[in-house]
Amino acid sequence: MSSNSATIRELNECKALIRRRAQDESDLGDDVLDRMEVMFDLSRFALRLARDFERIHRVNGLTWAGFRVLNMLWVMGDLEPSRLSVLTGSSRASISSALNSLESNGLVERTINPSDRRLVRVTLTDLGHQALGEAIPVQAERERDWLAILSPNELHSLKGIMNRLLAQPDPDRT
Repeated sequence: MSSNSATIRELNECKALIRRRAQDESDLGDDVLDRMEVMFDLSRFALRLARDFERIHRVNGLTWAGFRVLNMLWVMGDLEPSRLSVLTGSSRASISSALNSLESNGLVERTINPSDRRLVRVTLTDLGHQALGEAIPVQAERERDWLAILSPNELHSLKGIMNRLLAQPDPDRT
Protein backbone atom coordinates (compact mmCIF):
# COMPACT_ATOMS: atom_id res chain seq x y z
CA MET A 1 0.00 0.00 0.00
CA SER A 2 1.41 3.40 -0.94
CA SER A 3 2.15 6.05 1.64
CA ASN A 4 -0.51 8.29 0.09
CA SER A 5 -3.14 5.54 0.33
CA ALA A 6 -2.27 4.95 3.98
CA THR A 7 -2.50 8.68 4.68
CA ILE A 8 -5.88 8.94 2.95
CA ARG A 9 -7.16 5.94 4.88
CA GLU A 10 -5.91 7.49 8.14
CA LEU A 11 -7.51 10.86 7.30
CA ASN A 12 -10.81 9.17 6.49
CA GLU A 13 -10.65 7.35 9.82
CA CYS A 14 -9.90 10.69 11.50
CA LYS A 15 -12.91 12.31 9.83
CA ALA A 16 -15.13 9.41 10.90
CA LEU A 17 -13.88 9.76 14.48
CA ILE A 18 -14.51 13.52 14.41
CA ARG A 19 -18.05 12.86 13.21
CA ARG A 20 -18.69 10.22 15.91
CA ARG A 21 -17.25 12.36 18.71
CA ALA A 22 -19.21 15.40 17.58
CA GLN A 23 -22.40 13.29 17.46
CA ASP A 24 -21.70 11.76 20.88
CA GLU A 25 -20.79 14.99 22.65
CA SER A 26 -23.04 17.47 20.88
CA ASP A 27 -26.46 17.44 19.40
CA LEU A 28 -25.25 18.31 15.90
CA GLY A 29 -27.19 17.36 12.81
CA ASP A 30 -25.70 15.70 9.75
CA ASP A 31 -25.63 19.06 7.91
CA VAL A 32 -23.32 20.52 10.59
CA LEU A 33 -21.14 17.43 10.51
CA ASP A 34 -20.96 17.57 6.70
CA ARG A 35 -19.80 21.20 6.88
CA MET A 36 -17.15 20.26 9.45
CA GLU A 37 -15.89 17.53 7.13
CA VAL A 38 -15.80 19.86 4.11
CA MET A 39 -13.83 22.47 6.09
CA PHE A 40 -11.43 19.78 7.32
CA ASP A 41 -10.86 18.64 3.73
CA LEU A 42 -10.53 22.17 2.33
CA SER A 43 -7.96 23.07 4.98
CA ARG A 44 -5.93 19.94 4.34
CA PHE A 45 -6.04 20.46 0.57
CA ALA A 46 -5.01 24.13 0.84
CA LEU A 47 -2.02 23.14 2.99
CA ARG A 48 -1.00 20.39 0.56
CA LEU A 49 -1.17 22.81 -2.36
CA ALA A 50 0.84 25.47 -0.54
CA ARG A 51 3.56 22.96 0.43
CA ASP A 52 3.72 21.56 -3.09
CA PHE A 53 3.80 24.97 -4.78
CA GLU A 54 6.48 26.13 -2.33
CA ARG A 55 8.59 23.10 -3.24
CA ILE A 56 8.33 23.54 -7.01
CA HIS A 57 9.18 27.27 -6.87
CA ARG A 58 12.09 26.82 -4.44
CA VAL A 59 13.92 24.88 -7.15
CA ASN A 60 14.00 28.08 -9.24
CA GLY A 61 14.92 30.39 -6.36
CA LEU A 62 11.42 31.66 -5.61
CA THR A 63 8.95 30.97 -2.84
CA TRP A 64 5.24 30.39 -3.31
CA ALA A 65 4.60 33.82 -1.78
CA GLY A 66 7.22 35.36 -4.06
CA PHE A 67 5.64 33.79 -7.13
CA ARG A 68 2.22 35.14 -6.13
CA VAL A 69 3.65 38.65 -5.64
CA LEU A 70 5.46 38.62 -9.00
CA ASN A 71 2.37 37.26 -10.73
CA MET A 72 0.11 39.92 -9.19
CA LEU A 73 2.51 42.73 -10.18
CA TRP A 74 2.61 41.33 -13.72
CA VAL A 75 -1.19 41.26 -13.89
CA MET A 76 -1.99 44.53 -12.09
CA GLY A 77 1.13 46.66 -12.60
CA ASP A 78 2.74 48.68 -9.80
CA LEU A 79 1.01 48.25 -6.45
CA GLU A 80 1.32 49.31 -2.85
CA PRO A 81 2.28 46.50 -0.45
CA SER A 82 -1.12 46.74 1.27
CA ARG A 83 -2.88 46.06 -2.06
CA LEU A 84 -0.54 43.15 -2.73
CA SER A 85 -1.55 41.75 0.64
CA VAL A 86 -5.26 41.96 -0.18
CA LEU A 87 -4.98 40.69 -3.75
CA THR A 88 -2.72 37.73 -2.92
CA GLY A 89 -4.63 36.80 0.23
CA SER A 90 -1.45 37.11 2.31
CA SER A 91 -0.71 38.89 5.55
CA ARG A 92 1.16 42.18 5.45
CA ALA A 93 4.03 40.50 7.31
CA SER A 94 4.21 37.75 4.67
CA ILE A 95 4.19 40.33 1.87
CA SER A 96 6.90 42.36 3.58
CA SER A 97 9.09 39.27 3.95
CA ALA A 98 8.49 38.23 0.33
CA LEU A 99 9.25 41.76 -0.91
CA ASN A 100 12.51 41.85 1.06
CA SER A 101 13.66 38.63 -0.64
CA LEU A 102 12.41 39.63 -4.08
CA GLU A 103 14.03 43.06 -3.83
CA SER A 104 17.37 41.67 -2.64
CA ASN A 105 17.33 39.33 -5.65
CA GLY A 106 16.57 42.21 -8.02
CA LEU A 107 13.12 40.93 -8.99
CA VAL A 108 11.12 43.90 -7.68
CA GLU A 109 11.84 47.48 -6.83
CA ARG A 110 10.21 49.59 -4.13
CA THR A 111 9.78 53.30 -4.76
CA ILE A 112 8.99 55.70 -1.92
CA ASN A 113 6.76 58.65 -2.72
CA PRO A 114 8.89 61.76 -1.95
CA SER A 115 5.87 63.84 -0.85
CA ASP A 116 4.56 61.13 1.51
CA ARG A 117 7.25 58.68 2.59
CA ARG A 118 4.60 56.30 3.94
CA LEU A 119 3.47 55.55 0.38
CA VAL A 120 5.48 52.84 -1.33
CA ARG A 121 4.93 51.35 -4.79
CA VAL A 122 6.32 47.99 -5.83
CA THR A 123 7.42 47.47 -9.44
CA LEU A 124 8.35 44.30 -11.27
CA THR A 125 11.88 44.59 -12.71
CA ASP A 126 13.08 43.13 -16.01
CA LEU A 127 14.74 40.33 -14.04
CA GLY A 128 11.41 39.78 -12.24
CA HIS A 129 9.63 39.50 -15.61
CA GLN A 130 12.20 36.94 -16.70
CA ALA A 131 11.88 34.90 -13.48
CA LEU A 132 8.10 34.95 -13.73
CA GLY A 133 8.26 33.90 -17.39
CA GLU A 134 10.18 30.80 -16.27
CA ALA A 135 7.93 30.12 -13.28
CA ILE A 136 4.51 30.41 -14.95
CA PRO A 137 4.85 27.26 -17.11
CA VAL A 138 6.03 25.28 -14.05
CA GLN A 139 3.03 26.52 -12.06
CA ALA A 140 0.61 25.85 -14.93
CA GLU A 141 1.89 22.29 -15.33
CA ARG A 142 1.54 21.62 -11.62
CA GLU A 143 -2.01 23.02 -11.57
CA ARG A 144 -2.86 20.76 -14.52
CA ASP A 145 -1.42 17.77 -12.62
CA TRP A 146 -3.47 18.54 -9.51
CA LEU A 147 -6.72 19.00 -11.44
CA ALA A 148 -6.23 16.24 -14.04
CA ILE A 149 -8.60 13.90 -12.18
CA LEU A 150 -11.53 16.26 -12.81
CA SER A 151 -13.65 16.14 -15.94
CA PRO A 152 -14.27 19.46 -17.73
CA ASN A 153 -17.76 19.55 -16.18
CA GLU A 154 -16.40 18.88 -12.69
CA LEU A 155 -13.77 21.58 -13.14
CA HIS A 156 -16.45 24.03 -14.26
CA SER A 157 -18.62 23.12 -11.24
CA LEU A 158 -15.69 23.46 -8.85
CA LYS A 159 -14.85 26.88 -10.30
CA GLY A 160 -18.42 28.02 -9.72
CA ILE A 161 -18.50 26.72 -6.16
CA MET A 162 -15.14 28.31 -5.33
CA ASN A 163 -16.22 31.63 -6.83
CA ARG A 164 -19.38 31.61 -4.72
CA LEU A 165 -17.44 30.79 -1.55
CA LEU A 166 -14.81 33.44 -2.22
CA ALA A 167 -17.35 36.12 -3.15
CA GLN A 168 -19.20 35.98 0.14
CA PRO A 169 -18.15 38.29 2.96
CA ASP A 170 -16.51 36.84 6.04
CA PRO A 171 -19.17 35.68 8.51
CA ASP A 172 -19.74 38.38 11.13
CA ARG A 173 -20.17 37.11 14.67
CA THR A 174 -20.28 40.41 16.59
